[in-house]
Amino acid sequence: MSLRHIVAALVAVLLALFVISNFEQAQVSFLGMRLEMPLAFVILGSALLGAVIALGWTILRGRRGSKSP
Repeated sequence: MSLRHIVAALVAVLLALFVISNFEQAQVSFLGMRLEMPLAFVILGSALLGAVIALGWTILRGRRGSKSP
């Protein structure tokens, strides 16, 4: 198991502990919409969106670097 996997597992465990301790309702306003949902869902959604953006960025960066002139 590489260091990257260990760090990812540690971050996942810390995120899970943080989510479990934050289940009260939160009001979210985004692009004119107002939603009320458990804060845990807001945290998980934000983390998932960040992971998707980071993955997309990594993929795009990798494709640019592999092009040969």
